[in-house]
Amino acid sequence: MQSNLTVVTTDGKLYNFQVCYNHEPETFAYDFSNDGKQAVVSLTDFEEADRINALASAAYHDRNRISLRESGYDISLLITGMFVADDHFFYRITVSNESNISYDIDQLRFFVKDQKRSKRTASQEVEVVPLAYWNVIEKVPAKSIKTFVVVLPKFTIPDRKNLYLQLTEKSGGRHLQMKVRNSKTDDVVPLPTFSK
Repeated sequence: MQSNLTVVTTDGKLYNFQVCYNHEPETFAYDFSNDGKQAVVSLTDFEEADRINALASAAYHDRNRISLRESGYDISLLITGMFVADDHFFYRITVSNESNISYDIDQLRFFVKDQKRSKRTASQEVEVVPLAYWNVIEKVPAKSIKTFVVVLPKFTIPDRKNLYLQLTEKSGGRHLQMKVRNSKTDDVVPLPTFSK
C-alpha cells in the first residue's frame, strides 16, 4: 500500500515522497543537500509551504484535462493540466514509457525563447526555474506512466515567443522537447485558493 509523506526541514525546504513499506530497504538515510531535483520548495514560512503543497495536490487531482504531447523513442511527455493560484503556476506533467527499457529522468527544463529567428540574429532563451515538485519522480519503468506536478513562478509568454519543456534522459539519448505556444495560456485553470 502506498502513501504520501511530506517532510519540512529546519531550513524551510519541503519534500514530498510516495512511500510504501519495504521489509529490507536498500537505503536507510538520504542526503538532500545537493539534490535540487528532490526539493519541493524552499520557504521560510511553513504555512506558505503547506499552502503550496495543498495547491499542488489539488492540481494533481483536478479533473480538468488537456493534452499537449511530444513523443519519440516510445516515450511521451505530456502536459495534462495547467493551473494558476496567486503567484504560482502548477503544471501537471505525465511521462509515458511504452518501451521495454526504463527511463531515468536527468532533468526537466522550462524556458521561453523566440518562435523563429533569422540566422543573423541571436536568440534569447530565458529559463523558468521550478520552485517545487509534487510527487516527484526519477524513473519511469518500462511500460508504465508516471504523473507529477511542477510548481513554477507566475510568468507570461510574450508575443513571438514560446514556452519549451525539455526532458532529458540520464546516461541516455532519448531526449524530448515540447513547444507550448503562448495562445495555450487560455487553457490555464484557476485553483481554489487556500487561506494564507
